[in-house]
Amino acid sequence: MKQRGALSFTLVELMAAMTVLSLLMVALVAMFDQAMRGWRNAQTGIDARREVRAGLQMIDRDLRGMVVGPNAPYFTEGTSNNTKGQEARIYFMTTLPDVAQGSPQGGDLCGVGYYLTWTNIPGETNGKYVLMRYQMEARTLMNRLTNLGTGIATATRTDIFPDTPTNNQVITNEILAMNVAHLQVEPFVWTNGTWDYRTGININTAGGRIVKIYTNRPGFLAVNVGAYGPGPARNFTNQAAWTNTTNVTKHLRTYFWRVVP
Repeated sequence: MKQRGALSFTLVELMAAMTVLSLLMVALVAMFDQAMRGWRNAQTGIDARREVRAGLQMIDRDLRGMVVGPNAPYFTEGTSNNTKGQEARIYFMTTLPDVAQGSPQGGDLCGVGYYLTWTNIPGETNGKYVLMRYQMEARTLMNRLTNLGTGIATATRTDIFPDTPTNNQVITNEILAMNVAHLQVEPFVWTNGTWDYRTGININTAGGRIVKIYTNRPGFLAVNVGAYGPGPARNFTNQAAWTNTTNVTKHLRTYFWRVVP
């Protein structure tokens, strides 16, 4: 009886099969890499939003402890005298326990400020806007108020809240959150049957900024913070891109709330 020969693959068939298998492996690796990049970007975005929310919670806490009066004024700085929503900085006195200031500080009344600044981050090519928190600890604030005496009512912002410390003053400026491109803090006071947001007294216009001093407790403060995700912010090559109308409309995420001090 004649036996049939065993079936086998030719060299051409083996090479074709290996080529197809290689293409499938390349496609799978590309898909896996894309999925990992998406996961990393999502995780980075979550971390960035968590950072912004932590900063917002700190602003809320400080504003709720706000101390205001003839001998405890607060200041706002903005770019317009009459346009609502232009107050970009705020400096005020608030109550914080020693453990939140440094130990010991001799009291719970300290100075706090919030503002945006443009900075270059080590390891990154482009600069970015960041949300900063200014803090003058209790002993330093008491010394400055004591030295001003009766001049508190006519003091400038830097008389009470200087930008940089001198002698043994304890002042810190720390980054709270990255990619924050918008900050408004507007005090509202109930006046003549309506909420008025232009209740401060203009004290100077140095450097094109309107600085106002307030000595009456506001009914509430309207806080508005806008932040970009890390993806869009990474692609901004200059400061103008951060305030570009298209970028703001498409990418800026806004947080708005009211605080009753």
